[in-house]
Amino acid sequence: MGKLSWFTAGVIAGLAAAAVGQELARPPEDRTWKGKVAGVPYNFRVPEWGQIANEYWNPASNKVVAPHAIGLGWGVNFAAVVNRVRGAVDSVQRMVEQSSDSTTAARPGYSQEIPGPIERWRAGRVRAVAPQNASALAGSPRASRLPGPWRRSG
Repeated sequence: MGKLSWFTAGVIAGLAAAAVGQELARPPEDRTWKGKVAGVPYNFRVPEWGQIANEYWNPASNKVVAPHAIGLGWGVNFAAVVNRVRGAVDSVQRMVEQSSDSTTAARPGYSQEIPGPIERWRAGRVRAVAPQNASALAGSPRASRLPGPWRRSG
């Protein structure tokens, strides 16, 4: 194992030992085997299968990261991740539809113009054309802008 793996394993073992020590320091009737140590949640009680499933897929919760059903640390709620991705995709689709609706409604016979930055990008692409393709640009007004060895003369 690399140094980072050893360090990570040491931190996890230290947190687990601290959590167990924290529980053993309490009187037996007050031990819950669930809590936080150094801000990291732990749960050493044996859960039901439904609790384990809810840790990784809980559509009722918007939390992406939730405490593990058993063990130390956090688990990912993939249902919340899917909901957030769907929401982002839906909002982008609405923005695209609104922008295309407002543009086409404003001008009947609308034809989309190429914005300046894209036209400049295209011009840059012409400058980066390979020497064997430079002859195809000989009659083009952009041919005079080709750099050094790619510039066609005559």
